[in-house]
Amino acid sequence: MKKIVKGAQAPALTNWYAVNAALPQNLSYGAAGFPIAAVLKGLLIEQGYVCAYTLLRIGDTTAHVEHLKPQTRCRSEDAARTAANLPVQREDIAWSNMVACAPEPNIKVKPPYGATKKDKWWHATDFLSPLDPSCEQRFVYSSDGKIAPSTATDVAARETISRIGLDNEKLEELRKAAFLKAGIHKRSDRPIESPRKVDQLIAKWSKKNQTTLQCEEFCVPLVQVAKAYAQFLRTKGYR
Repeated sequence: MKKIVKGAQAPALTNWYAVNAALPQNLSYGAAGFPIAAVLKGLLIEQGYVCAYTLLRIGDTTAHVEHLKPQTRCRSEDAARTAANLPVQREDIAWSNMVACAPEPNIKVKPPYGATKKDKWWHATDFLSPLDPSCEQRFVYSSDGKIAPSTATDVAARETISRIGLDNEKLEELRKAAFLKAGIHKRSDRPIESPRKVDQLIAKWSKKNQTTLQCEEFCVPLVQVAKAYAQFLRTKGYR
């Protein structure tokens, strides 16, 4: 999981709010011409075109707008607030509650991990959100593609891995394949033998490409594994 820093919301969403401000019945996700495509595009740019949960590469046609707190939960909480004469929060249309995730909407064969695995699950304390500033440090990846909580007692990290399926065998294989392809694995066809070159890759993977606005697919696990690999090379005397 990669930390997502929420910035300014998509202008189309701001305009939609303004148009419907006096029509509270319209202020619901998907209603009254809600600008889903523009919101998704804004989220993709914000995230560097990687899935908020799995870090798979995503794009305009391979992703959907995901609610961190599910829409059903948002609306049921607002219904309770209304019944109690309290102000509603409308989190189902809040930029702060939306991210971009794989897969695309209405996909026939849904992957057994990521947003489709998470489905309507959410927990105030046991869900480790990609908006949490500490999320990158609370997972550890090994060179075989596996993921685990960085600390054995981290209940939220462990529960999030399970609920989102971040330990799914297919995802593990995809992560390991990325390590092998990058040359930061002992069994790569062409393993990198220069720690300095690995350091250069780490610097590249640690930030968004300013031309494409993309982050590297699996950027966080790539950086973690690359750091361990660079240290391994140095202990073997490589320069």
